[in-house]
Amino acid sequence: MAKFHCQEMDCRGSFSTRQGLQRHIARHHSDELYRCDFCNREFKAVKDLKEHLKRCAHNPGAAAKVACQECGKKYIPGKQFARHMREVHGH
Repeated sequence: MAKFHCQEMDCRGSFSTRQGLQRHIARHHSDELYRCDFCNREFKAVKDLKEHLKRCAHNPGAAAKVACQECGKKYIPGKQFARHMREVHGH
């Protein structure tokens, strides 16, 4: 049962943890933005920026991408590449 409720006007957000409420407020009700130093894209949550940095094409430290042997499209190895192979090439 949710015991932490968002107090913003017209928001019905409710959460079982204080951290969940804090993430919600930061993402949906805060004006603070976190900018990628490589591409200048902005995010409302630090967590989202950190995920973006793992994949940002302008970040030299981002995970290396592999090219699909069938069409040449590049992906970071993992779920997105597997999904591409399954949905586009039927593998």
